Amino acid sequence: MSYNSRNCLRHHKLLIDGCVMYDLHCHILPGIDDGPPDWTTALDLARSLAAEGITHVAATPHGPGSSQARHHDPTLLRELVMQLRQHIQRSRIALQVTLGTELVLDIGMVDQLRAGTLLPYGSSRAILLETPSHIVFEHLERAIFELQLAGHRVVLAHPERTRAIQDNPNMLVPLVERGVLMQITAGSLSGLHGDRLREVATQLLSHDLAHIIASDAHSPAGTRAPAMRDALAYASMVVGEENARAMVTTIPETLLNDGPLPALSPRPIAAIATSGRPSWWQRRRQGAVR
Repeated sequence: MSYNSRNCLRHHKLLIDGCVMYDLHCHILPGIDDGPPDWTTALDLARSLAAEGITHVAATPHGPGSSQARHHDPTLLRELVMQLRQHIQRSRIALQVTLGTELVLDIGMVDQLRAGTLLPYGSSRAILLETPSHIVFEHLERAIFELQLAGHRVVLAHPERTRAIQDNPNMLVPLVERGVLMQITAGSLSGLHGDRLREVATQLLSHDLAHIIASDAHSPAGTRAPAMRDALAYASMVVGEENARAMVTTIPETLLNDGPLPALSPRPIAAIATSGRPSWWQRRRQGAVR
């Protein structure tokens, strides 16, 4: 990083002080997935989040079907969130908590959401869907279509980590055109997760293919720490401070309140060749699939 870049980064760090900040993806509940093993570590993570400037966090444990999920019981999750709020209040940590889930793509998701065995963000219609590591894109398109048809808003978690998307980020364009919001991870933008993920995340950011920055934090320190300040500072240099702020303030807040979102205008990355094959949604509109 050049001297001027360091100065610019330091400048933007100063600008984000005092910013109300939402983190819509965090593994803060103890003992139920690969996040904190106990309450002590969970509270250390809460302190780390608050120190990063985060004022509202969504506790999003891994859902059923994930290899990282140890327990998934909506009643247990609600109880853990209540306990977390009590611990946070007693510890005088300035952090509000909303319950969600990082859902795994599965058949019957709509019915499970309707039955309450899968959880959206709080009382909203928005859900966090994990980007499959081995993606069959047409299956993902179909599943998202069914979720949207049932009235859900879909946030796709950390697409920059998936190899197929790294090779061709333009495959996200039809999803974004359908209103799917892309959540990129703070550690990817900050460089904490390496140069390759930062490069891909920057491409998504600069082509309106990323809409939310979240920590996906699992621990208070190390490579799974929040890193939100550095990510927001870097995003401010790429898309400007106002746009970067919206990714951790107005857009998350609007999602949690089922409010109206601005129209999404993704721009394909010109240097990346595509197959030229219409997406599943395009072929469906043309009557080629049912």
